Amino acid sequence: MQRSNKSIAVYLVLVFGSGAVVGALGHRLYSSQNVSAKGRMPNPSEYRRSYLEEAKTRLKLDEDQVKRIDAVFDATRGRYHAFRDSHKSEYQAIQEFQMREETAILRPDQLEAYKAWQEERKQRRRKHDGKTKDGSQ
Repeated sequence: MQRSNKSIAVYLVLVFGSGAVVGALGHRLYSSQNVSAKGRMPNPSEYRRSYLEEAKTRLKLDEDQVKRIDAVFDATRGRYHAFRDSHKSEYQAIQEFQMREETAILRPDQLEAYKAWQEERKQRRRKHDGKTKDGSQ
């Protein structure tokens, strides 16, 4: 059975059209933006301000309530700092343990690069924390 030129043209259009649709969908799938957890975190004062603004709007807080919630934030911040400071020596001991174990695994030629790398990381942390070399801000 012989097909007419019209039916062949329709089949070709359908095949190429479906290929274009599949290609467009595939492109959209693979070129979509990924979600990253590395977005900029708000600093504590920005978080506090936005939290209080949203609480005022959603909960219709009066000024006395806002002041009291603000005081709760102050108290909580103090407790967090005290907790972090009280566990600082334990945290440092864990870090030192890890570094000792890592250096025991490395070859002597790798130790120099490791020390330089750790110093770079320490500098980045200081810069991120806003501290100078002696630890002051």
